[in-house]
Amino acid sequence: MKTTFYLVRHGQSIGNLENRTLGHTDLDLSELGYLQAAATFEYMKDLHIDAVYSSPLIRAKNTVIPHALHRGLAVQCLDDLREIYLGLWEGMFIKDIVHRWPYTFWELWRANFALSTPPKGEYVQDAADRVINTLLALGEKHLGETLLIGGHAGIFRAAVAKIIGMPPERVGKEFPFPTNASITTLSYENGKLSLVRYSEDGHLADVGVTRFE
Repeated sequence: MKTTFYLVRHGQSIGNLENRTLGHTDLDLSELGYLQAAATFEYMKDLHIDAVYSSPLIRAKNTVIPHALHRGLAVQCLDDLREIYLGLWEGMFIKDIVHRWPYTFWELWRANFALSTPPKGEYVQDAADRVINTLLALGEKHLGETLLIGGHAGIFRAAVAKIIGMPPERVGKEFPFPTNASITTLSYENGKLSLVRYSEDGHLADVGVTRFE
């Protein structure tokens, strides 16, 4: 039996709006982020969903709450769906990171994302593994069902790149972060995850498509 996953990245956050890195820093959606989340809900509201899971961080959880309420489901929060932990970069403005760690930011985080580690932060491949292992476990638990997963750009990018077998050294240059409130569809069957569609965001045309890197 096949399990379907809809991975929904959170709408624009206050951190995105202010050009800050968040990681585990827990800031809510911006006004635009709530509009993006509402547009994603409208686009998906007639789809059958059996369970809703989310990162416990408020920007992800608030993006998927409407989907759960509409279907009479609870949002089940899992710590392993949290964003990549950014260590010393947590909550910092990008301009300050670039000033203090120019090489680490531009040559590692931007150009070589999949193999990078922010100072005292989480190795991106470790973050990819924890998300993939979570999805594999959920796929087995919910065989034949359809799940909505609320999460973040970094973990979705890292995990999906690994799922499709993209060499880590190519990810930073060839595989973008998913856009805010976009939908990435995966399937799980016979112990394997496969990508169906990445960062679908056409439904956001009227409210605005944003990407934070």
